[in-house]
Amino acid sequence: MQSAINRLEAEKAELESVLTSGVLGRTNNLVRLLSFVCEKYFEGKIDDVKEYSIAVQALGRSEDFDPQVDTIVRVTAHALRKRLEDFYRSAGAQHAVQICLPPGHYTPKFLHKSDLDSLAPAESNGRHNDHAVNGATQTENGFAHPPSNGIVLPTETSDAGSPQPVKSSRTFKLSSGTFAFHRWL
Repeated sequence: MQSAINRLEAEKAELESVLTSGVLGRTNNLVRLLSFVCEKYFEGKIDDVKEYSIAVQALGRSEDFDPQVDTIVRVTAHALRKRLEDFYRSAGAQHAVQICLPPGHYTPKFLHKSDLDSLAPAESNGRHNDHAVNGATQTENGFAHPPSNGIVLPTETSDAGSPQPVKSSRTFKLSSGTFAFHRWL
């Protein structure tokens, strides 16, 4: 496991990498939203990451912002999630850290490949083929892109290629979230 300082530096470097990659295009709101939520995360002020504060402090809405009338934060967060997913399925697939903005939340999650590697069960018989269910996808680089509920669920694949029920499972609490790993024996 990396030290907390090294993890923080890796997370900051990944944010900078995403911001400079061009994946967010010319859409300033995507950059502002990602920068704001990540900076609050780095400052340890995740309780400040609310729809209202994002709208007023990051997206420049007035103090009388009403989230019931103006959906700018939800729309921008949805677009940001899609861009991040696309980025980590292509150009960012080999990055050691990946940024996730779980649906329904504005606090970023940083997924470290080293965490997932150390928790993955050892491959024992060559039949092991991790991939995710519930909307997540496992990539060749070992990352599982989070499903809509933010929980990574690798499973085995039958000879027909479809996910099969698992016989054993473990749930791990990491600094980047809770992950449930399943293994069909």
